[in-house]
Amino acid sequence: MKPLVRPARVADAAAIARIYVDGWRDAYPGLLPDKVLLDMTEERQAIAWAATIAKDRGRGLVRVATLDGRVAGFGSAGRSRFTALPYGSELYTLYVEREARDHGLGRALVRELFATLARLGHGSAMVWVLSGNPARHFYASLGGRLVAEWTERQWGAEVRQAAYGWSDIAALSAPRAR
Repeated sequence: MKPLVRPARVADAAAIARIYVDGWRDAYPGLLPDKVLLDMTEERQAIAWAATIAKDRGRGLVRVATLDGRVAGFGSAGRSRFTALPYGSELYTLYVEREARDHGLGRALVRELFATLARLGHGSAMVWVLSGNPARHFYASLGGRLVAEWTERQWGAEVRQAAYGWSDIAALSAPRAR
């Protein structure tokens, strides 16, 4: 079944929180301190995501992908938080539940988020990923170029990150790219 991507609703916050917490616990063991992963709760994340969705006010910068009518992935985007690089917007999050991977949800979410960013006047985008996360290569498969790497101290650990950038997001979100 083809995934359906739509703007997130506050009612989706619990599903997003579950996917987010599971995604962190699945992808980041050994990359982030165990305490960070164990201290995450779906309840706290649901509250935070409900607020984020409400703040989006239906612009579509938080989107969900559904399979068979249930939320199986989500992503969020907006103005770039890292102004030292020449990318006007940023993909903040992208998570797909383990059972729903390889169904095109991630690709569909990125395309829809980039289309939304383009409609809002952004021409370029970037994403930061943990360097040790094997899913980082997904962004390269979508044409993202490795544009920066850095290490910062977070949660009492050295966290290595890589940035992938797209100078023309309209090209990826165009109908022919779908």
